[in-house]
Amino acid sequence: MADRWMLLRDPPDHTRLRRLVNKAFTPKTVEGLVPRVAEIAHELLQPGLKDGGMDLIEAYAFPLPVIVIAEMLGVPAADRPKFRAWSNALAAALDMYWTEEVARRAADATGEIWEYMSRIILERRRNPGPDLLSALIHAHDQGDRLSEEELIAMAILLLVAGHETTVNLIGNGTLALLTHPDQMELLRRQPWRAAQAVEELLRYDPPVQMTARIVAEDVAFGDKLIRKGDLVTAVIGSANRDPEANADPDGLDITREEVRHMAFGGGIHYCVGAPLARREAQIALVALLKEAPALRLACESPLWRPAVLFRGLASLPVALG
Repeated sequence: MADRWMLLRDPPDHTRLRRLVNKAFTPKTVEGLVPRVAEIAHELLQPGLKDGGMDLIEAYAFPLPVIVIAEMLGVPAADRPKFRAWSNALAAALDMYWTEEVARRAADATGEIWEYMSRIILERRRNPGPDLLSALIHAHDQGDRLSEEELIAMAILLLVAGHETTVNLIGNGTLALLTHPDQMELLRRQPWRAAQAVEELLRYDPPVQMTARIVAEDVAFGDKLIRKGDLVTAVIGSANRDPEANADPDGLDITREEVRHMAFGGGIHYCVGAPLARREAQIALVALLKEAPALRLACESPLWRPAVLFRGLASLPVALG
């Protein structure tokens, strides 16, 4: 399945696959989703506000992007809980350190989600709707179509990538603000800084810490020669803290004028969902700070997921009142 993801393909396949989904994540399309994202954020906060607290990951950071991408794809609401187990299993297999058990779980999840998306696609062929999946099924681009296998793999990629990293962005960003109360208060008083703040939070604690590439040709890097076929790991988290790129790189400053980061990668594989992830995080953080003015940590040490590639919290208990 992963071999069919555009994430792991080179041109011309990558170019063809990406061109077919690009139109779903344009800034204009994303702006059209803003009212619905704000509505979802408000609805998700209400139980926690009533109870005086919640696990921010379980009750807010996870369901918000899942609901958004599921609605974009036209996936039934009742099936959303399945996505977390599938997504976690697949994400674990993409990490640097995994065992036979991790591989087995990923294989099981792949079979289940492949069968699930096959059924959903069959239903969309019979009854197309105004959703992204229906558009992909009928997409034409210079006479091109997705094959059946590419279509299923693409739907799975969008479902997993469409929420996996955004969950971490909202969770990591909230924790960064909670541990820098002056910055949290500044954003609460000046919500118009949301876009600027999210860029700084992406730099400060990115949801993806590294990426890997197989070198296409010999290249000199400093005093090293990297040979064709070598596997190179680029550490995004380190690049984002480069003092030559950003002054005071270990400090959090949501007023930073020029934020230089690699959180969405670069080049032809720059994250196609970056516009959506940015807007979801902006809306989620502003809504949280507005509706929960007494927001504070409700634990001494938040629990992190055991991963290296994806950096995210397993839970983040917070008090809202």
